[in-house]
Amino acid sequence: MACTKISTSVDSCSQLTNKTYSIMKPPPNHCERKRAIMGAETTIGLADLREALGPGVVLGFVDLRHAAIVAACRSGSSSPDTDFPDPNPRQSQVVFGVACGRLEQFTLCAVVYRKRDDLDRFWRENPNTRSGLVTRWPGVRVLWLRFAGVVPRNISFGTFSWCSEGVVPVGKPEASINDFIVQGGTAPVVDFGDLHWLEVEREVFDIELIEQEMGPKFCKTSKRTILNLPFWSRLFAKRFNLSFDPSVRKFQLRMGPADGAVCLSEIGLVNTVLGCLQKLSRELHGFPQRELCLKRVKEIVGLLKIEVARSELSEDESIDRYLQECVENRRGSLITSKQLWHTFLAFCRTSNLPVCPERIFGGLVRTKIRQRFAVGQSHDKVRGNDHTPRIYRNLGFKAHVPVVVELSDTAVTRIHVWGSYGANN
Repeated sequence: MACTKISTSVDSCSQLTNKTYSIMKPPPNHCERKRAIMGAETTIGLADLREALGPGVVLGFVDLRHAAIVAACRSGSSSPDTDFPDPNPRQSQVVFGVACGRLEQFTLCAVVYRKRDDLDRFWRENPNTRSGLVTRWPGVRVLWLRFAGVVPRNISFGTFSWCSEGVVPVGKPEASINDFIVQGGTAPVVDFGDLHWLEVEREVFDIELIEQEMGPKFCKTSKRTILNLPFWSRLFAKRFNLSFDPSVRKFQLRMGPADGAVCLSEIGLVNTVLGCLQKLSRELHGFPQRELCLKRVKEIVGLLKIEVARSELSEDESIDRYLQECVENRRGSLITSKQLWHTFLAFCRTSNLPVCPERIFGGLVRTKIRQRFAVGQSHDKVRGNDHTPRIYRNLGFKAHVPVVVELSDTAVTRIHVWGSYGANN
């Protein structure tokens, strides 16, 4: 219609020069040439996408209203609360799409962001994904990643969405595909377990992955809803980084890599799990309140004991690792056999290794110290000691010596209870 108006105006004004006319009215074949150029650009862009994302995942035309389109990108889903507003609110109903999901040995996933801060924070915490492919769609930015192994199913966190299934739009037929590429590159291959998330995000992902393996959180019988005990034992084992030392009949909890180990007896762990379930019962939609009883918690802890009981490693391996990580040659220093034994106990507990009996340890460590450090055991009298301890001269402990924090059964400090998951989890 615009071209027609221009043409009419020109024809009625005979004084206009050919130069003016040529500026106001494009040549008759201009639109066709433009479409041909955009078509060629789109073909090249789609080929680049296939190379970046893997063959077979870039689809042809898909209706934007199709149920396979991920929820964050469907027609009319663009939220005004976004840092990536759509400069052209009119949307085509036919789009090019990329299919998330398993292809050969990898799973192609998209993280759909509505807020720039979330994307920047993810890149800061996961710099190995910083150079990956990023595409745009009205109201969002899409970061593409590939994974080997199991990944969570689709989850929405409000300001961003995790998509491992479904189709994500990447362009429109009437526009160059390059208009929808924010950052070129390939979809990097990463391990999902190595990604860093906010704590509440990690907890939601943990629940989703455990449900894939162990079934839903709650099971329905003919009469009522009950807890899926294998699910809960696996969840607590993971969230508490739990292990069980059968030699001292103690559970060990580690809430983070910088935290020391917290030792609890079985009744102490029962009290801890009960407190966590009481909190979660107020936050998880559909939690069966009748299941919040001491009997059920004891059943979970019983499964936990089986779940996290440490396999017996060789005594040689435990002692070799201890000497490698904790002991060094240090001229003029000495270590007593008792000091070696106590630091070995602490090392085994903080490193999730079994503790061998002291008598066996004494014989093996003497041989290994002689082989590794060329130092023999001595019975010389040490100044200031009334007795004659067994010592190793010219040996010292490295700067970091592991410490195990012992708590009574009623202690609850440093036991972290995780936060809300939301009603839809």
